[in-house]
Amino acid sequence: MRPGYLSPADIPETAVEEQRGVLAARAAEEGKPPAVAAKVVAGRLRKWEAEVCLTRQAFVVDEQGRSVEEVLGEAGVRVERFVRLEVGEGVEAKGGESFDEEVRRLARG
Repeated sequence: MRPGYLSPADIPETAVEEQRGVLAARAAEEGKPPAVAAKVVAGRLRKWEAEVCLTRQAFVVDEQGRSVEEVLGEAGVRVERFVRLEVGEGVEAKGGESFDEEVRRLARG
């Protein structure tokens, strides 16, 4: 998963409202009655928060299925910020040479 926010409190209200609108439209397209659609939207919004918030994601090392938030709370740790890195991100060849050519050139000195 690719979290963009630390917790639901960090999600801008405009992003939440935009997602709520998308989910409401999808529920309407599915023909859900308004009362049911509201509950469906709320559930899907919680699921979306779990996808975009680090603390709501499943802690992958934990076999009990706990969230990052639960594991941090039990450990007495608080995360104030995080940086997400992706393998290969920011690796661009300079001067038109390929990555392996650049490595060879740098290895030669």
